[in-house]
Amino acid sequence: MSLNFETSDEFTVFIPALQHPTLDDIRQDFEYIEKIERDTSITDAANLTCITVLQSDENNVRKSEYERRIAPWAIFGPGYQQAKWLVEHQDEFPDFMAKVGRVYLVFPGMVVVYAVGLRFFPMLISNEKRRWFLFWHLLTPWRVGRGWKEW
Repeated sequence: MSLNFETSDEFTVFIPALQHPTLDDIRQDFEYIEKIERDTSITDAANLTCITVLQSDENNVRKSEYERRIAPWAIFGPGYQQAKWLVEHQDEFPDFMAKVGRVYLVFPGMVVVYAVGLRFFPMLISNEKRRWFLFWHLLTPWRVGRGWKEW
């Protein structure tokens, strides 16, 4: 099955060149991060254009399918430093701010390990103040009862 994702020309944000963060850099904001498992995120300047992983007839997909679809961007895709930069500069981009609460954005170029061994990558979601907020998306399923639950 071939998937063609729709791009959104509603907004494009130019992000300057940003170095890979160190574990200490990340721990300044997220002290519970134990290690950086992988960081293949881009360090060159780039234009961020929104794409959707949903097909036109889909409202949602299972977590395993979602992760399969974003896998191509895990190698040399955006990572923590781009997500953090966007949060810090969000007011400079009205079209980007118009998306708050309507979408969430993932940055799969970095995977970190939480202190209890779970793996995450950065994402932007909206907070109660209708601002972009840096959060971590769980990459592995979590234990529920006697089995593994998957979204």
